[in-house]
Amino acid sequence: MNILEEIKKEHDQYRDLLEELADTDRRHTNERKEKFEELRREVKAHHEAEEHTLFERLQKEEEAKFEVLESIEEHHVLEDLLKKIEDTAEDDETWGPKLQVLKEILEHHMDEEEDEVFEKSKDLLSDDELESLREDFESKKSEEKDKM
Repeated sequence: MNILEEIKKEHDQYRDLLEELADTDRRHTNERKEKFEELRREVKAHHEAEEHTLFERLQKEEEAKFEVLESIEEHHVLEDLLKKIEDTAEDDETWGPKLQVLKEILEHHMDEEEDEVFEKSKDLLSDDELESLREDFESKKSEEKDKM
């Protein structure tokens, strides 16, 4: 498995978690809290690992620089929104709409990465390098989760 396959697998897990969260309501505060915390931790560690492995490597390639910088900016927006939801009580009437905005932005971000960044990666990096980056990605993600 290479880094792109690993990222796609994780993106699919986040899509599933977002759907599960979207199916909750204000009466399911414990479920919301638990699932949201899992999503927040996973996405945060994923972003850090992605930026320090795949994106760091792709930024060296002029053809991929714009897409990488755009993805990093989207990570910042997502981090802000994750923090805003984390600071909102699970039974607050604004929690659901905030989650919906997160879902829309995160899904768009993942789709764009899978289309644009993955294509640039396949064009610019060798199969061996993509394999090696997966190991670095997994190591960095584990390290980030340990910090939380």
